[in-house]
Amino acid sequence: MPPISAFADLSISDEIDDTATTGENPKVKTSSKKKNRTAGNKRSHGKDTTMTKTVYFSQFHHASISHMRDEPDALMKDVSEAALYVDDKLFTDVNRETRSDVMPILKSDISSLRDSSGFQKSEIKKKYRGADLYKDLDQFQLMDPTLLDSVVPCMEYIKTLRDNDGESHSEDEITIVSARHHIVDIGMSLFNLYAKTDTSILCAYTKSGYLIFHEDASKTDNSEQGVNSKDPMLRTICMSGFAFEDLVTEHRDSKSPVFSVVKGKINSKINLLLRCEIDAYNTELDIYTELKCYSSLRITNSNHRKKLLRTWLQTGLCPPSDIVIGIRNSSDGILHDVCGYSRSDLYHYYNNPYLRVLDKDFNYNTNIAVQWTHFCLKSIRKLVLDLVDRGNDSCQPFQVTIDKRHNIHVRKLKNIPAKFQIDQYAEYL
Repeated sequence: MPPISAFADLSISDEIDDTATTGENPKVKTSSKKKNRTAGNKRSHGKDTTMTKTVYFSQFHHASISHMRDEPDALMKDVSEAALYVDDKLFTDVNRETRSDVMPILKSDISSLRDSSGFQKSEIKKKYRGADLYKDLDQFQLMDPTLLDSVVPCMEYIKTLRDNDGESHSEDEITIVSARHHIVDIGMSLFNLYAKTDTSILCAYTKSGYLIFHEDASKTDNSEQGVNSKDPMLRTICMSGFAFEDLVTEHRDSKSPVFSVVKGKINSKINLLLRCEIDAYNTELDIYTELKCYSSLRITNSNHRKKLLRTWLQTGLCPPSDIVIGIRNSSDGILHDVCGYSRSDLYHYYNNPYLRVLDKDFNYNTNIAVQWTHFCLKSIRKLVLDLVDRGNDSCQPFQVTIDKRHNIHVRKLKNIPAKFQIDQYAEYL
């Protein structure tokens, strides 16, 4: 298929224009009065601007928001599952038997839902319609907060690699080590017209070329959101997702979360090593399944298109997966429908060329989301390497910020936050 636009590939080129990283915007002329005021503001905040570098949004070139390709670009290349991690154990020999032993199994009829005929789909859905997803929610335990952002599964895999003399980096090559949701958050940062806060992530660069991502707790407060909300109804609505997962899966004895350690590439200079929580294993198709539960799914609703874009990005950062969505009534929690999608089906559903083009948030165009994710990761790599002290063998911390205007900033920090959980793995990094 021909290129979408003459400049579409510029946003995912291997190099970012050096003029974008000077800390000054070369495309904006500022009066001397305004310059002085800006400098004064910087002094008042006590920031050392020599330790901050920026790539400006003006450097990002993208495809037309209205052009929907037959199939989207890949979010990550050379994707492979390196290991499974469950109950503090790392399994590097990953096969059907291992998955079946340690993972929640998608029920057989739900496994075949998306490929069934119309009549068969109706018969399968009958079994689940009418289920009360608000009933007995106390039985479900929330994930231990210390696990939400943990990259211990990835660290254990790196330890195994290094013990076996595996993996090394060239001088300008990095491996980003992260919980999957940070990469998804970066990709979705473009689609945040009404966002009240910047997207912010902490990271630590190691002498071996690993760039380890971690939540920036100073910018992210989830203590009273979602399942932790003080609003009983909102909490119930969010908890119903666990009830839906329980309804459509057959559980093993352990209730511990299952993490897949996934390897992939953006290009020859950026590798990814991601920790992905897996909802269920589809034994019929030998793929994973992402489970979602919504109050409705109206594709003309921009918020719903945004949710589906996020789901598409999530499933692009893990081994082959399909998607099963439960539709419930928010007032009483009764399940009305169950829908199954392949990733391709999902893409065509919310990137339908017959839908009205939305001027806001880039029309939730998947290919622009892929281009933006690649652009951000390449920019982060360049800015971090520009700021790294090559003579320092200790871990060097940074703060990555994507502001509300989509400019990408990297600031060098003095200390590594204690929550990084990397001290015990220092000899392998």
